[in-house]
Amino acid sequence: MKILKILLVVILGIAILAFAAYKFFKAEKQEILITMDDGVKLSTSVFVPRGKGPFPAVLVRTPYNKYGEEWLGQAFNIFRIAVVLQDTRGKFKSEGEPMVLLGPVGATIWFSSTAECTDFYVLLQDEFPDGKIINIQEGGTKVKFSKKEPLKTEISVWATGYQLNPGHKLRVVITSSWFPRFNRNLNICDPAAVATTMAEAKQTVMYGPDTPSSVNLPVYIIPQQ
Repeated sequence: MKILKILLVVILGIAILAFAAYKFFKAEKQEILITMDDGVKLSTSVFVPRGKGPFPAVLVRTPYNKYGEEWLGQAFNIFRIAVVLQDTRGKFKSEGEPMVLLGPVGATIWFSSTAECTDFYVLLQDEFPDGKIINIQEGGTKVKFSKKEPLKTEISVWATGYQLNPGHKLRVVITSSWFPRFNRNLNICDPAAVATTMAEAKQTVMYGPDTPSSVNLPVYIIPQQ
């Protein structure tokens, strides 16, 4: 019982100190627009502790309205830590219209190959303004050619939930090998586990009215706020 009383006194003391810090040493708040490399301006709230800096800082970027997180600015102020809250692109007061992909991604690709059996993979990627590339989703299939004519192939690139921000580019990669992510294909019809030889293959991806290759994107239309 004595330990419990001591614990309650400590908690009460901390609460009183926190209230006093919030009441009398409230962080200074600034509302600014920060310009990105592509010119898009992001709505930003900056909370700086009173007194002489420099101060360590915490950055919080949210698609859910930064005004709902303002309590963080005052809470961290107790520990003399600055807080930067920012709405992501296209959200609330931030500029830019992102493209949201939500659902299954598919590809309809027309191929031809000099090999009888081979693999094809489709990669969907996000290319950043600075040139950095990250994979969004990927999928592949084994293809067996019975004739030398182009073959229409449906490839599941699986499902995704991804936001492509303004200034970014959507990049599609079609390749016959994605090793070591997936096991290599030796371009013969034998199972990879027992195959002992490999064959060189020339792969061709077709496009145009007669062989309309395409990647089908599940674009989600963001409701107007």
